[in-house]
Amino acid sequence: ACLALAPLPAAAAPPGFGPWASGAEAEVRLIAAGVGEDGRLHGGIEVMLEPGWWTYWRTPGAAGLPPVFDFAASTNLGAVDVLFPLPSRHDDGYGATNVYPDGVLLPFTAEVPDPAAPISLSLALDIGVCQEVCVPEHVEATLEVPAGLASRVAAATLAGARARVPGPPMPGVLAVESARRSGGDDKHRRAARLVCRGARAPSRWRRRDVPRAHRPRRSQVADRRRQPPGDARRGRQGDRAGRPPRLGGVLRLPTTPGFNSSAWRRR
Repeated sequence: ACLALAPLPAAAAPPGFGPWASGAEAEVRLIAAGVGEDGRLHGGIEVMLEPGWWTYWRTPGAAGLPPVFDFAASTNLGAVDVLFPLPSRHDDGYGATNVYPDGVLLPFTAEVPDPAAPISLSLALDIGVCQEVCVPEHVEATLEVPAGLASRVAAATLAGARARVPGPPMPGVLAVESARRSGGDDKHRRAARLVCRGARAPSRWRRRDVPRAHRPRRSQVADRRRQPPGDARRGRQGDRAGRPPRLGGVLRLPTTPGFNSSAWRRR
């Protein structure tokens, strides 16, 4: 006698996790922790790729496609603010790009017109995915968020992604307030410089006060002996009004693959 075995049902996704939607090279799903005390929906867009594949940050770099998010088909959903964890740098010898190897979880928050009502999420996502060749990918994912949803599992998953999102500048650490190009044009980038003005720093700013990852190399620090005495004096003590000094500098754009330089000084 033969016994017919019925296939086991697929395990149901936990609350707050949508089904995986498949594209040619990527799988995408939506995650929602629920509406927070701020009245906004806290969710995420998870992209999963095969090992060795990558997709791009919001600014790809020398090549690539930035992601495009379309939530227009959603209901009870307002403006969506997508956050981007810190990407990795990929240099293939022709140019450097900002990528997410093997996939990424992009957290987002969104306005909710009626926080007491259910939310229907519908995302049309366009991304670029690469391995030996790069191809555009279009995937559509959905998720029904019931009223009053509070998923601890989804919240913990999203917290890990938010922890990798760059935050505001640390007090006393260089932060770019504005930037402008000096010289060059779109066709002659070798002659261009990116001139940046930094945020204020404490009057007794010391090298060891700055995290190691943010420290410029000694060769990148301008020689104070070339500065006028007044600038050097303000660099140590602040100006006569008692305000702390400013950090300024020039970031030179790369002219060859892998080349990058910067020069920072107090002023």
